[in-house]
Amino acid sequence: MGDPFRRLILDTVSVIIEKDANGDTLVELLRVATPDLDSEELCADAAKREKLFKTLKLRIHPDKHPGDMDRATALYQDVQPFYDRCVTNIHKRPSKQQSKAAAPPKPMRRNSNGGGSGVGGSSRSTNAPASGPHHRRGNSSNAPTLRIEFEFDTRKKWGYLDRAFDQPSFPARGCSADGLSALVAYQCINARGAIAHGRKTERFYSQEQVLQKPASVHEKFSMRGGTKTLQGVDVAGIEAIKAEIVTRGPVVSTSFVLTEVFSKRPENRGAFLLSQMTKCHPVLLIGWRVTNLGDLWLVQPLKRGPSDSGKKSTAICIPFGQFGIDTTILAPMNSFEHVPWQNGPYFDHDMSAAPEWRSWPSLRMHLSSSELERFAECVGGGTDGGLLSLHEKKITFVVRHKEKLAQSRRCRLKEIRWDKKLGKWLVSCSFV
Repeated sequence: MGDPFRRLILDTVSVIIEKDANGDTLVELLRVATPDLDSEELCADAAKREKLFKTLKLRIHPDKHPGDMDRATALYQDVQPFYDRCVTNIHKRPSKQQSKAAAPPKPMRRNSNGGGSGVGGSSRSTNAPASGPHHRRGNSSNAPTLRIEFEFDTRKKWGYLDRAFDQPSFPARGCSADGLSALVAYQCINARGAIAHGRKTERFYSQEQVLQKPASVHEKFSMRGGTKTLQGVDVAGIEAIKAEIVTRGPVVSTSFVLTEVFSKRPENRGAFLLSQMTKCHPVLLIGWRVTNLGDLWLVQPLKRGPSDSGKKSTAICIPFGQFGIDTTILAPMNSFEHVPWQNGPYFDHDMSAAPEWRSWPSLRMHLSSSELERFAECVGGGTDGGLLSLHEKKITFVVRHKEKLAQSRRCRLKEIRWDKKLGKWLVSCSFV
């Protein structure tokens, strides 16, 4: 297998030289080989600009790509005239004073099709869903102010998420575009449900449930509480996407365009639905990574049934701003904290006074006589004698925070006794 980062260089340069030749794209081109490039220096220092361009040409020289020599040769020949046009257009640009008096500032990056977007996530992508009563557009200027990690993977922060991605799995026979959208949407919902639950879930939305009514990602999120839209058209937009992932979990890109070259890479085989070739292919963003070649989004590949279940999948890496990956990002507004993610029987109890209760090794609850009766009905004990026998039968039940049903733990009854001091029944349980 060839070096994926060498192919990534060729892919990135191929996309850039298809854009308009100007100062912005020149900076983008040279940053492929020099990520920390200061754009202000390019106009004033022609010698440094030439040196940086030579560094780039060395990175794409055919000798550096023996497994992809024909493509590298063509690209090596095409990059020089593109560079020359960029330099020519730089000298045609108005002065800084004229630029400030003209149009509003340009975004940090352009999408993979070369189209510019507005600043602060305010402009609408052509495939962005319309606003509605259950739809909120993310405004990058209002992005949360928190420390964003240099690198981040949701599967490392929430160690149980890789199992959450098992469902819904994707049918081996394939599915429609709306079917794919629905499956990716509920993959995101299942993952966020696991985050709300705090561990691997017993309940989830399955392939059979999801495919009964295929629909778009936006429609599925709206059905479950609303949709938030984010757009990575500038630095603030990218930071808003990162903040959403760090604080709430995976998000869905609905603007990623699957290309034939990208899908045929050995490491990407089976990761996408090939019927969506050259079309928008919804994908789940689960984090990002920083490399010498730039920042990469981590994308969860498709899970294709029992053979993939339980396996820790290798994330697909897609560069920021490429293939439209971060043009339109959708996230569910629902926290899913009020959805039960474990099977019953349930005993709902107010756990507000002990928010960390799920991390305890065991649980003790003081219940009134009426609460004990309700407890007996929930766990199937029926009478005091029946309850006391539950320990011997090793019957399990689920204690849920009645204000947040996702917060629950499966328990086994250890002891019930009367607490004379408090005048209540003390119910002791061990967590399973």
